[in-house]
Amino acid sequence: MNAKKIVFGVMGATTSLLALAACSSGSPGQGPEPTAPYHLVDGTYDGKLVTHSRGPVQVRITVAGGKITKAEAIQQPTAAAKSQTINTKAIPILNQETVDAQSTHIDFVSGATLTSKAYVDSLQDAIDQANKG
Repeated sequence: MNAKKIVFGVMGATTSLLALAACSSGSPGQGPEPTAPYHLVDGTYDGKLVTHSRGPVQVRITVAGGKITKAEAIQQPTAAAKSQTINTKAIPILNQETVDAQSTHIDFVSGATLTSKAYVDSLQDAIDQANKG
């Protein structure tokens, strides 16, 4: 009987640790996967301005040949020195991930989760404007 309690206790602890590991993998998240293929019309599109607790984020995409050829944050949090430091590193990564992924399904930048989420929200709006299919 004691052996059964020990086995079940170990199994419960192992399950709990695995669940915690899955929840705290170090990855801050990802933007959503597209639900349908995009049919992007060439042009430049500004996403909506999205404000979070650190400041505003607005994304502009350039579409050529039906593909996102450039993504840039035309507004980003800069009020606090820490925000400037974080975003100086995070924004170029988000921009490149956007061009690589051709969608909002990009990895959030660790340490810049709020900016990453706001970036994806604004990016989705820009893609919606460009998507005419």
